[in-house]
Amino acid sequence: MLVAGEASGDKHASKLVARLQRHSSIQCYGMGLQEMEKSGVELLVNAKPLAVIGLVEVIRHYPALRHAFQLLKQSLINTPPDLLILIDYPEFNLKLARIASRLGIKVLFYISPQLWAWRPYRIKKIKRYVNQMLVILPFEADFYAAHGVAVEYVGHPLIEDLKDWERHHTQLPNHSDSAAKTILLLPGSRSGEIKCLLPLMCSTAKLIKQQFSNNIQFRLLPAPDIHPNLYAPYLNDHSINCSIANESIYTEMKHADLAISATGTATLQLALCGTPLIATHKVSRLSYWLLKWFITIPFLSLPNIIANRPIVPEYLQNDATPEKLCQQACELLSNQAKRQTMKQELLKLREQFGNLVASEQTEKIVCKILGIKQ
Repeated sequence: MLVAGEASGDKHASKLVARLQRHSSIQCYGMGLQEMEKSGVELLVNAKPLAVIGLVEVIRHYPALRHAFQLLKQSLINTPPDLLILIDYPEFNLKLARIASRLGIKVLFYISPQLWAWRPYRIKKIKRYVNQMLVILPFEADFYAAHGVAVEYVGHPLIEDLKDWERHHTQLPNHSDSAAKTILLLPGSRSGEIKCLLPLMCSTAKLIKQQFSNNIQFRLLPAPDIHPNLYAPYLNDHSINCSIANESIYTEMKHADLAISATGTATLQLALCGTPLIATHKVSRLSYWLLKWFITIPFLSLPNIIANRPIVPEYLQNDATPEKLCQQACELLSNQAKRQTMKQELLKLREQFGNLVASEQTEKIVCKILGIKQ
């Protein structure tokens, strides 16, 4: 059984499933989104309504979360799998790990909860209920090893994705200084996140447009499992002239001069492409007030977390205003040397991940646990 609750986890899990499906003795089922379903997972639960962020937002969706949990719990009891693979989505999945552990089911956690960022006391649950952690950020292996948890670094799935893209795209068109600059907007992968951040980004785009006139263009990078109708009301303002991106993720990122992105997986994707970016995020006031007591790190965007220094400008909560985002964007767009410096610093981060193929390494570990020869 595999359990993912968000778009990024769904995508990473689908690559693993594609490899596991080559073994006729392995059957995959569980909870996920469209990518897992396409790869052959029998979905007991479609996670689309469950992809929420913020403590208040989780409370609002509690009935759906509880229903999904009960379905999976009952499945674990009635037809116990040989292995439970949990992909990110920690609050939900750690509760499921406890049930599985009590039933004697082996538990593999692929893509670690960010204990090093907030609520580190959850390590006790992992030690008690998880047989092995498979981590995708190099420094996470040391964190878990120091706490006596069985852990293995398997590489990052985004490196695997990017290498696949690079094999088929060896050359990109050159951007001349006189060409219109392109700003890529990435308002997140959850509907609630998009409804909060896209109006902010559109207001920012209007201010930037006033500064650069016809020398700027905007492209919105849509998220998987999000219907285009969700974006449409925000893009109706023709003064922005923002089009929905129709190329592959990495093609769009490589072509962009600058990105304004929600904090999260997208910031690391942009960093690996060397795309200069501004990170931003907002949640409800109550969620923010509650979360700030638990967060133990100074940054929220992955490039800054990995580098342990502010490579990427971050505008969070009250600082996330159109005026501040516009000022930073205009400064970067007007200063090619500054953009180039950020690009080089971002590309250096890629070296820390090594050359491991995450899905391949995870497949090997799964087959070893299940006693399957490769």
